[in-house]
Amino acid sequence: MSQFNYFPARNSTSFSSGWRVVVVEEGALFTRVAAETGRDAASLSVEEKSKILVLERLAMNKDIKSQWQDALAQMSLLSNIPISLTELHALSNDILSLSGDSSVDGSWYSRRMALSAIYASAEVVMTRDPTPDLSETASFVNRRFEDKLVLKEKVEGVGQCISFWGNTIVGVGRSWGMKI
Repeated sequence: MSQFNYFPARNSTSFSSGWRVVVVEEGALFTRVAAETGRDAASLSVEEKSKILVLERLAMNKDIKSQWQDALAQMSLLSNIPISLTELHALSNDILSLSGDSSVDGSWYSRRMALSAIYASAEVVMTRDPTPDLSETASFVNRRFEDKLVLKEKVEGVGQCISFWGNTIVGVGRSWGMKI
């Protein structure tokens, strides 16, 4: 097996180096994608920008995808799991920050966990994607983002239902003279 640095220093060739400044922070990536879809870059949501960045980051691994399955195997070794998870969290945090996510509540954690799950599963799919442009991987990522939105709506609906019943029970209790 050839020597391959599975964990490069974050400052060297990482997602958050010069590529981030030139392509993302100056808006070139979002402007290009928005133009391809006939939209304005400012109209892209955080979710859409996140999806664009996930696909762009996966495309950066296209040239090494034949070795990436070995890298994923190395990352899953017990001694490598902490650094692998740290890098995955850093990547999801970078992606959401660059997408304009400014949440400061509990959704800060859930968004990063969901994005990490999408990205990690997309890496596995990418290693099996036979298409040269990673179109199967892109379809997979699009489906996962759609699933994420559906799940978010369901969870919010359950929360509203629980809130309604809780308020109803408190109201009934108070109408019976309970000190609630």
